[in-house]
Amino acid sequence: MFEFMSSLGVIGFLFGLLILVLWTLLPFAVFGIKDRLDKQIELLTAINEQLKRNQSQ
Repeated sequence: MFEFMSSLGVIGFLFGLLILVLWTLLPFAVFGIKDRLDKQIELLTAINEQLKRNQSQ
């Protein structure tokens, strides 16, 4: 029984460590995506303007 609890503790520790690493990297991922999202918004705005001009013709 003690061996099971010991291995469960190791697995829990590794899971916690994984969550800590992911939580640390999360802000970098969010700010890395921001520039790409801004470019996509600009492109979509330009496409919408072109579609509006084509519909009015």
